[in-house]
Amino acid sequence: MDQNNKRIKELQDEVQSLKTIIKQMIDDNHSFESLDFGWTGNLGRWYWNYQTNEVTFNPLKVMALGYVYEEIPKQVDYQFFTEKLHEDDYERVMSNMLEHLQGKRDAYEVEYRIKKRDGSYLWFYDRGVVTKRDEKNRPLLMAGIVFDITKKKEIEEELKAKNKYLEELAIKDPLTGICNHRSLYSQLNHLLTGKKVFDTLAVVMLDLDNFKKVNDTKGHVFGDEVLKQFSSIVLKHIPNSSVFGRYGGEEFMLICLNQTSDEILNCCNRIREEFKNYYLTETINISVSGGIEFYDNQTLYQLIDNADQKLYVAKRNGKDQFII
Repeated sequence: MDQNNKRIKELQDEVQSLKTIIKQMIDDNHSFESLDFGWTGNLGRWYWNYQTNEVTFNPLKVMALGYVYEEIPKQVDYQFFTEKLHEDDYERVMSNMLEHLQGKRDAYEVEYRIKKRDGSYLWFYDRGVVTKRDEKNRPLLMAGIVFDITKKKEIEEELKAKNKYLEELAIKDPLTGICNHRSLYSQLNHLLTGKKVFDTLAVVMLDLDNFKKVNDTKGHVFGDEVLKQFSSIVLKHIPNSSVFGRYGGEEFMLICLNQTSDEILNCCNRIREEFKNYYLTETINISVSGGIEFYDNQTLYQLIDNADQKLYVAKRNGKDQFII
């Protein structure tokens, strides 16, 4: 008799649960009848009976994860889905849900990655609200809707990559990958006009000697390789605090912070020696000359022009040297 009573109670609970969900579905139909939910990726509505921890949902939600209809369990609990959340999204999703259940958030609304049967991930947009609470304001039933937004996320990532590429084009020299003319001016101007973050600042203008002859005799492809090799050599020798870029053509600019004149000159001479030695086996005569100017309240243009003038002196004095 006890067994019969227990079974009757279970059936009554199931019936009551079904009645609750059916009533919510009818209410949803009335609420959403003027809305078009035929949006791309719509995987249907879901209902979570908080007391029994049973989730009723459109099978599309699970089939999108690579399961066939026959594999869907007869009873699905909340953890069936949460255990498939990406580890980087889990805490954020659970926190969002908890805050809504506690009445601290108007709705549960998140985007997250969820694991498919094959181990890959889809992006879902999930939104739901508690539609029924008891007399103590504890949640009884929650209803929501879920969308597969994987395509949207892929497009977003593609746009981010393109935007990043365009941003780099705006500040980087496409051949060498170092700062371009625009970026050099911008960073130098920021250093001179912004909050002072240096004790000393010097601008070094560098120019590759006989580069035109290299292009004329070896071709522009070889010349491009020379520019890239020179950039690599400079980057190997300068401190991380320095700013280095291609000023234009075969001319480069180096901005040195908090270095003495001896330190800068020694660095430049190491660059000069390695660059010249690198091409000793080639039938070309190529080297680098430079002019070094320390900042002493000059304008940006005066600072660069003074370094440029010293570069020209180095050229006139026989090239392959730095003037300070």
